[in-house]
Parts: sequence; C-alpha cells; structure tokens
Amino acid sequence: ELEGTVVGRKVVDVRICSCPKRDLQQDENKMQTKHEQYRSMADRFARSSTVPVSSQPPPGKKRKMEKDHIIMVPVHADDFKKMNEFAESAWVCRDRENEANIKETRKRLLQKHNAELIRKMEKR
Repeated sequence: ELEGTVVGRKVVDVRICSCPKRDLQQDENKMQTKHEQYRSMADRFARSSTVPVSSQPPPGKKRKMEKDHIIMVPVHADDFKKMNEFAESAWVCRDRENEANIKETRKRLLQKHNAELIRKMEKR
C-alpha cells in the first residue's frame, strides 16, 4: 500500500521449514498414499464397470434375429432421437448381417408404439 492506495497484490505460497528433509519426506509419503488410494479406487471402478464381451458367431454363419431380446425403455421425448440412434447403431454393430431386418423391425416397432412421436419428429 502506498498512502492508503493498493498498488499491487500477489499471493505467494510460502512454507518455512524447521527440518526441510523431514518435511520433504512427509510430503512425498502423503503424495504416495494419495496416489495409491487413487489407483485402488480406479482399479475397483474398472472391475465393477467392466462389461463382458458378447460372443460373436463364427464367420460365415448367420445368426437369427431374436425378437425376445427387444426391451422397451422409457426415455424423455427430448432425448428420444439420440437414444434411438444409439440403440439402432449398437444393435447393427452386434449383428451386421441382419442390418436391413434390424432397421425394418425397429421402424415397425417405433410406428406401433410411438406413432404420435414419430409424426412430430418428421415434422421438425
């Protein structure tokens, strides 16, 4: 300050140590402990969220499309378009040989269960 006027301020993180070697070791130990905690947390998360890979049929064999594996999921109307695109892409990626059948089945089901929503989306 100069005559009651602030000229400039700067904050500097300063630590005054009576034993720098001991303080450095303590800081390193704390960092090591935190690192180990983060690693174990990440490992637990990775193990709990791992999705098993579905078995793919051997190349050359066609797999029949199973209608029992279709589940209707309630989704907010604003999110419907993106969720629909994602669901179709995921299904087609799982069974590329039946892409046309998948798209036709999905279109038929959407018309049957969401006819009004489909009309609104087509107007946009």
